Amino acid sequence: MKNYQKCLAVLLAFLLLFTTALPVLSFAAERPVETDPLPPEETEAVDSFATIDPVPPEETDGTDCKYIITQVGDETFYTPVAPDPEASVRIPEETPAGIDWDLLVDRMFRAIYYGETVDMLDQQIVMTDEIRDFIYRNNYYNPRFLRMGVSYNSTVIDGVLYLNYFSVTAEKSEIFRRKYDACIDALETLMYGIVDNPELSDLDKCLILHDRLCVWNEYDYANYLDREAGTGAIPDDSYSAYGPLGLRIGVCNGIALAYGWMLDILGIENYYISSATINHGWNMVYLDGEPYYVDPTWDDPVWDIPGRVVHTHFMVSYEKFSQSHVADDYPDTPVSTLYDDYFSSEIGTQIIYLNGYYYYIKEPGGNNMNLIRRDISTGEETVLQTFSRFHWYGNSGVYLPPRLISIGSVLFYNAAREVHAYDTVTGEDTVLFTPRAELFPEDIYRLIALEQIDGTIFTYSNNSSNYNDATRETYNVYM
Repeated sequence: MKNYQKCLAVLLAFLLLFTTALPVLSFAAERPVETDPLPPEETEAVDSFATIDPVPPEETDGTDCKYIITQVGDETFYTPVAPDPEASVRIPEETPAGIDWDLLVDRMFRAIYYGETVDMLDQQIVMTDEIRDFIYRNNYYNPRFLRMGVSYNSTVIDGVLYLNYFSVTAEKSEIFRRKYDACIDALETLMYGIVDNPELSDLDKCLILHDRLCVWNEYDYANYLDREAGTGAIPDDSYSAYGPLGLRIGVCNGIALAYGWMLDILGIENYYISSATINHGWNMVYLDGEPYYVDPTWDDPVWDIPGRVVHTHFMVSYEKFSQSHVADDYPDTPVSTLYDDYFSSEIGTQIIYLNGYYYYIKEPGGNNMNLIRRDISTGEETVLQTFSRFHWYGNSGVYLPPRLISIGSVLFYNAAREVHAYDTVTGEDTVLFTPRAELFPEDIYRLIALEQIDGTIFTYSNNSSNYNDATRETYNVYM
């Protein structure tokens, strides 16, 4: 596993929107009723979690009730059970004070971030299945809560069951704050130059963030394979947004939540979608009122090769998406094919945004590759550099695309045996690095991956085009 550090050590001018005085980015609260498919096996959903009141009997209102005791991990949850049918809770025809959904989410967050017991009786919220479902969905599908779970208590007043308070232990809250703050740091880096940028459309923002997340994060494939083999498990963090953002490693559930979090900040409507049939989750994103599918997990294929991004599953219709995601247990509502053949679908490198232009590498045909600049407003493409498309083992016909990364206004891309630096301001292209011949014998090793950590460029080479857990151990790393 790679232990990544922050990508750029720069001061970031980033506008954060606060719904309360808490240090949180703005979040568009989920609707109380949704019809999302059931979470896949990866989500590790706990049955009836939302109906469990995590308080011991002595902390209730003192009524003589029995309890169902449920153990989830290291936590014990107590569910009150009425002693006889006559004591069952009644549901009034109307909720006395109505429901402020945003306030409910804010108080849940205050409880977990500060480790406080946050009173809810002043809102007079009657405990219904709708409320339980809303709390459950925020605990597990609102990326801000990192799937750590906010506990709640309900109490009976005049025969009516009300939401009493939210609470989180001090120890759990401390862990949450550390993880949450790491996510905020990552979001500031990933979203730099995107928020409130008037020259970017929502489609542009979705594309830029898709690519930045794919480069930033690595799929937790080793633990996934261990789980499938019955020899290990996927860590809880990989299922939450903290994995891809704070640790830079996660599985589909966490990757989709991380991507959704960024879109939430931008006010772009999106939902987490999953299929139990293929045990996978992704995003449904709305642009101009139309839904589209985006799968940032499958656009960053395993094993992870630093710098690799594809765009096969970006803003596509159900018709195109279902060709690879073969299952019948997820919505077919994205019918628009407007972006099925968007320019990005042909690009196999990161698409980098700099000062009103996209930069990427494109294969025009034949044996060449082109470094392209694309005007965001007009779509006009300009070829900046042309270099030979490199191949594996002479004329074997096995080809690997180059990688493209950036630091500031300088682009870095690799040919088979050298790394180039292209200054987007001056237009100057220079050979930055060529491995020593004794470490890089003819027709054995090729440069295959690029990444930068804290301003340092790392290049990777290998003697096989098959990148997996075994071959990546033979990778040579150059700085």
